[in-house]
Amino acid sequence: VSDPLPGLGTITPASVASLEPGAETTFTATYTVTQADVNNGKVHNTATAKGTPPSGGDVKDDDEEDVPFTSTPGIELTKTASAGPHAVGSVITYSFKVKNTGNVTLNNVTVTDPLPGLGTITPASVASLEPGAETTFTATYTVTQ
Repeated sequence: VSDPLPGLGTITPASVASLEPGAETTFTATYTVTQADVNNGKVHNTATAKGTPPSGGDVKDDDEEDVPFTSTPGIELTKTASAGPHAVGSVITYSFKVKNTGNVTLNNVTVTDPLPGLGTITPASVASLEPGAETTFTATYTVTQ
């Protein structure tokens, strides 16, 4: 049996000496799922079995298997303000902690806030956020009367 899946462990047994008509045997290998697999929604895999008969050319057969994953994207935002007391003219720094609570990578993560007078939220965006990872955005606001 051969299998071109990158990262697949050793196929065991390596081979069998003979396989009688109607008989079957099982080969096994292990594979560790990657974040890219989950992001793609599945692991697609094709294997080939090959044998040599007493006469003639080799015989072979391919089989495919898809192992699907359920995509459960999730995001959590926690907004906090710098400690006070605050008065007219003081600057409040807002922190926006964003956490990926799902099982797939989030791309182009941004934060918006409709508070009039709020400064620019930085960074403008984060290219990607892996599951379980978090990042912090910030913005300032000057207190008015």
